[in-house]
Amino acid sequence: MGVPNCVRRHDTLAISDRLPLAANISQAFFSNLGVEAHMTETKDAKTVRLMIHGTVQNVFYRASAMSEAERRNLSGWIRNRHDGTVEAVVSGPEEDVDAFIGWTREGPPNARVVRVEIAAAAPPDSPGFIMRPTA
Repeated sequence: MGVPNCVRRHDTLAISDRLPLAANISQAFFSNLGVEAHMTETKDAKTVRLMIHGTVQNVFYRASAMSEAERRNLSGWIRNRHDGTVEAVVSGPEEDVDAFIGWTREGPPNARVVRVEIAAAAPPDSPGFIMRPTA
């Protein structure tokens, strides 16, 4: 987990990266205070591009994946592809990204995943996880 580089309420407050913070301070902790925290990419961060093959469209795959990504505080996006696959870019702590990849191999109950291709990718431009239009 990285060190927050800023905390927002109504104004932006800078927190020095040199300020020691407990590694277990989570997004949920800040959310309970009504504060939005953005995490800085650190050496343990991982970003991947996933291509999910199989019966993965019209089975709530993207919505389920969004819920899983949000549960793990991952950033990125997901979309259907015209060829019947689902594509995603996922970024966050390595452990959470790896767990998300594990989830993609099963997906929601009605999905039938045949294979998941994994490649390194550039981190998304903004925090949060969104659903993109079909490409």
